Amino acid sequence: MSEENLQTEQVRIDPNEEITDQKKVILLNQWKDKVQNEIDEYNSEKDKVYQEYKKQKEKYDKVLGVKLKKMKKIDGLMNNRKKVLVDITKEITNLQSTISPTQKSDIIT
Repeated sequence: MSEENLQTEQVRIDPNEEITDQKKVILLNQWKDKVQNEIDEYNSEKDKVYQEYKKQKEKYDKVLGVKLKKMKKIDGLMNNRKKVLVDITKEITNLQSTISPTQKSDIIT
């Protein structure tokens, strides 16, 4: 038999039957084809899922991008206000060190 005929033949083996090398090659080729077909099906399904994922990701990336810009703007504002707070605290500390102890009791903190 030629190699092409071995690959295209469908062989069913009886458990009690002797397996020749030719039949073994045919069975192995059938198995290989079956596994390759399963892999192709998985890839096809994966591609479908990925396309859906990609569409949703693009949509949500746009929405989340806007929210991220807002968060960064708020973070910048907060950081500026924190710097001002630190400056105010330093100024208070400096002024308190120059005030006499009797005057400190008059200050409400």
